Amino acid sequence: MTKLLRLSVVVPALLLVLANPVHAQLFLTPQLTSVGLLKKDQLWNLVVVNNNEQLQSVQLQVSVAGLKSGTKVLNGSSRMFTLSKGVRQLQVADLGPIQYEYGNSELTDHDGNGLMPFGEYQICYTLFEQSGKTMLPATEQCITVEVSPLSPPQLNMPQKGDTLSGKYPQFQWIPPAPLNMFTDLNYELLLVEVNKKQSPQEAIQKNAPLFHQYGLRDMFLPYPSSATALEAGKTYAWQVIARSGSNYAEKTESWDFVIADGPALTGIKASGFPRLQQGTNALYYIFENQLQFAYTNMNGDSTASISFFKGRTQGEAIYRKSIQINAGENLISENLLKKQVFRENELYRFEIIDSRGATWSMLFKYQQPKQ
Repeated sequence: MTKLLRLSVVVPALLLVLANPVHAQLFLTPQLTSVGLLKKDQLWNLVVVNNNEQLQSVQLQVSVAGLKSGTKVLNGSSRMFTLSKGVRQLQVADLGPIQYEYGNSELTDHDGNGLMPFGEYQICYTLFEQSGKTMLPATEQCITVEVSPLSPPQLNMPQKGDTLSGKYPQFQWIPPAPLNMFTDLNYELLLVEVNKKQSPQEAIQKNAPLFHQYGLRDMFLPYPSSATALEAGKTYAWQVIARSGSNYAEKTESWDFVIADGPALTGIKASGFPRLQQGTNALYYIFENQLQFAYTNMNGDSTASISFFKGRTQGEAIYRKSIQINAGENLISENLLKKQVFRENELYRFEIIDSRGATWSMLFKYQQPKQ
């Protein structure tokens, strides 16, 4: 989680500065952390060291430019002020009034106490000293900062691991916050097919996009009928990138979903021991720690092999084991929390094949217990 930029005094650095040769007379150290929200008045938090014996008349200038584009965002100049020998910590109150010159339309807030827009910036500090009637640069320091939101963009629908009955889903996402700090917020949506044994993240990075849309202004997009129809039984991954101007771009997580190859499913929270059944499953059950099921052993088998598959249909098993069973009714529990093969909110198929070759199954999703 990003945090509001805060002041920090770097005392060890100053000890090194004081040990420098006497001809290096003035030093400065900006006091900004590298990531977070940034107010314009925080640009003027710094520590200055004067090794001269006499008072020095100086002026501080700050320039801010986009790190990648190099575009000037603003220049700021302090009033003239004096430095005695030693170490001094400065803030905007010590240097005002500050004169700003703006060079970037993305920075629409010209309030001296306003927030900087999101993005990566190079901030350069130059301390000028007076020599007669001339101001000469005495020392310069440049740093890189990332001004980032308190909350990045987030995916909303389809949920991670959802099984969808239609082939034209509606995508929805949540914008970064605080929303009012963006001047030109738009979105890019990427959709890819997920191959076997691929994670959603790997699929987004490596696979060619089936659908790629730029410049979206809304926080939703119905999958267009003119696009390639999604296929039943296949898994897809999607991601959204939020952009604002030339300096800000933030990605969401990558989520996957499956297009069902049968009728739509209904999910219910499991209570008691749902019974395994033969044939097509129209329901899936939601379990927390324990997967619980009822199974009637009509063949008098002493053991049963149970298998777990990702998705609605049988594919490659992700987990198998043999269990002891009794003749007749069996109430069986499996601790899902101990199995690290299950991902929250993904659809799984669980089945038993009896000694006569009949398949008994159930669909389920795993959710972590709420605190």
